Amino acid sequence: MDVNLNESIIKNSRESIACHKIICDEKGMPVDYQIIAVNPAYEKRTGFDSDHLLGRKITEIIPGIENDCHDWIATYGEIALKGGTKEFKRFFDSVNEYENLKIYSPQKEYFITMFDGVISQDERKESFDKEDLSINDIIDIPEIQMLADEFNKITNIAMAIGNKKGDLIIQSGFQDICKNFHRKNPISNKNCIESDVKLFDGVFYGRPIKYKCLNNMWDIATPIIIEGKILGSVYLGQFIYDDDFLDYKIFKKQAKLYGYDEKSYLRALDKVPVVSHGYIEKVMNFYVKFANIVALLGYKNLNIKTAKEKQDKLLMYLRESEKKFKKTLEKIPDTILLFDKNNNILYANQEILKISGKSASYFIGKKADKIWDRDNAELYLPSLKKAMDTNISQSIEIEVTYSKYETKNLKITFIPVIEDKSDLEIIGVIHDDTERKKIDKERMRQDNLIKEMGEVAKIGGWEINTVSGEIAWSDEVKKIHDCNPQEPMDVNDGVSFYVDDSKVKIENAIKAAVEYAKPYDIEAEIITAKGKKKWVRTIGIDRVKLL
Repeated sequence: MDVNLNESIIKNSRESIACHKIICDEKGMPVDYQIIAVNPAYEKRTGFDSDHLLGRKITEIIPGIENDCHDWIATYGEIALKGGTKEFKRFFDSVNEYENLKIYSPQKEYFITMFDGVISQDERKESFDKEDLSINDIIDIPEIQMLADEFNKITNIAMAIGNKKGDLIIQSGFQDICKNFHRKNPISNKNCIESDVKLFDGVFYGRPIKYKCLNNMWDIATPIIIEGKILGSVYLGQFIYDDDFLDYKIFKKQAKLYGYDEKSYLRALDKVPVVSHGYIEKVMNFYVKFANIVALLGYKNLNIKTAKEKQDKLLMYLRESEKKFKKTLEKIPDTILLFDKNNNILYANQEILKISGKSASYFIGKKADKIWDRDNAELYLPSLKKAMDTNISQSIEIEVTYSKYETKNLKITFIPVIEDKSDLEIIGVIHDDTERKKIDKERMRQDNLIKEMGEVAKIGGWEINTVSGEIAWSDEVKKIHDCNPQEPMDVNDGVSFYVDDSKVKIENAIKAAVEYAKPYDIEAEIITAKGKKKWVRTIGIDRVKLL
């Protein structure tokens, strides 16, 4: 392409103009673009000299632009490869202005951008002093904290909202390992602070980033942005991905380094949620959209004017926000309902179809007792009434009968949302727990079967936790040793039953199994708790290796 742009038009234009070439990967998908030419207005407006720009890729000039929610590379790539034009308006933080942006392609693989800052006075008046405004100013912290606590009961994932200084103004569900160890210890807390700063500095709007903190917990963060300015961030973290290898040696080393009680620290580690990438993505998407909607509504409420024109604009914006919020609710994998103070259903997401057999639209305007038949309704209506009467969240687990051959186990949570005492609403969250209940029931059946088989064959099972040193014996093993089934045991207790050479043999076998994952199969002599001599056969294998 001839990059000698018409100087009489380009150089003297008040519009900022630049010419670019799109760069594609081996599949022909746009992944970057190169700046070929810019006019003086562009240099002046962006603050970049042409020497700094020409011939360089945009990902080199603005690192992270590929993660921007506007997806500029894909937008420009579509024009460069398919032709056509586009015009739209957005706020550019780099020049602190709204811009009218025009894009067109003079030739395949090339595109030209033109933008200026000519925006109406009304739009300028709607902007604000971004340096002074904080997320603290535009959200109701106690109300959002209450909702965060209630949603944490469902997700079990720690979340927080921080302001632009990095202070956490809302936090819920922090894990014991972080609350009582990492953030409590002044040395390891420095890791927490440094990790928080990295998260805040590195995120891009609409694209949460994942980060393994310096204390080896996974965190995700994304900023809350109003009019192109970061006001705070949503944090989600203190969890472990289910495809991660959990190396206890690292955490033992941390316990020693920071002076934690090792056993307590490792017990706290075992309580950390282990979750899938897909689950975290769903939870994060909800919290991000929820926080941004709350922030936007809060900001708009600060700027309500008496003029009818502005009231109309605000009403339109609120309607759009409501649509976005409902779209967010549609993505939650549980049934979500909204009840008014008279038990009328105001909203239901499409997940209700799975538990009721009827579409969401069927329930709007109907009473809460119409979700299922009368017998099933009597199981949950008392909890809904109690939530209404006390303004305190209520949870209940019920078994709903659909037919002679089908039942579902459901966990229902009712969360009060109070605008004022005369306008109480209740959010209902219905989680289908049927599969988990089936798994638990099957596991119990198998455990009972194994126990019965052990009693018949006089065979027991045992397990050593190589981290804590705790030992778990089945009832049959305790019977063999004439021990009280209710009495806890540790490794030393177990070894103490062996006599003479047998004791040395079992100690060496356990040591080799722990240190080298070496299995063993030996016969040894024991003296039971009642003084009886017995010969036993004991077999040890490494469970982690098998898994």
